Amino acid sequence: MDSTQSSTDPYAHLRGVPERDIILQAVTQDDLPVPKAIEEIVKLTTAAAAPSSAQNALYMHAIHVSVTIHNLAMRIPHNQQSKLIDFVVRLQQVAVPDPSTGGIIQLENEDFWSDMPQMSLTLADYHYTGSSKGTAEEQSRNFENCTAYVAQLSEIGFSFYRESTDWNYSQLTRVLGPDQPTRSEIRIVCFWFIYAPNKVWLDVQAKDIDMFDNQNNGDDQRLLPEFWPKWKNLLQACQHNTTGQQLDEDTQELIRHALENIGRIEAERGS
Repeated sequence: MDSTQSSTDPYAHLRGVPERDIILQAVTQDDLPVPKAIEEIVKLTTAAAAPSSAQNALYMHAIHVSVTIHNLAMRIPHNQQSKLIDFVVRLQQVAVPDPSTGGIIQLENEDFWSDMPQMSLTLADYHYTGSSKGTAEEQSRNFENCTAYVAQLSEIGFSFYRESTDWNYSQLTRVLGPDQPTRSEIRIVCFWFIYAPNKVWLDVQAKDIDMFDNQNNGDDQRLLPEFWPKWKNLLQACQHNTTGQQLDEDTQELIRHALENIGRIEAERGS
């Protein structure tokens, strides 16, 4: 690939590996249906598990899939992730048989693909280290997109990651503190109310469920029911520019959408 193509292709660094090319073609282009892409990934899973394959073939196969999905979660705009979500959900529903054992192909006791091998580790590494290349603006945007991805999976009850609002515990609680919230923190709040309003409602009502700050200082944390109206008041203040911040139109649009969902959930739940 020449330097010109590389500079204009946001996924150039992922290309050239079969797993990655399949996923990119299915999620970022229109010429490979997601079900067909799943079939191709399953073929590669079976091939990687074959006795004739390299010793680490299955591990590398899982890494290629998980890293590609995570990179797409960071780079695909939050409102354009439907094909990525569809791919992940469909993949997790597949069980790949192991002809040599009569069971399911596994990596370190994790089934392909119901246990989504390596994916939780990839997500956790990003969660706790915040590792992301690029400028500060790009890193912030990547984190926002990844938050939207996690929120969407959380809202539909995706059965493996089991992520909830604790993914953004520190941001969701810091905005309620004495310091003025940043633009990114405000947007993080919006993404949860846009993409997972029911999950947010359930999490703040679940007083017996501990949340953990992603700084992980060992203290149990939890979201509380009184946070809901505080988030609502914050977004309303942002909407009317009474926080001292002049937020851009894109952020204001997120605020409007989030407040609409808050109102809808309150009407449905009788709050």
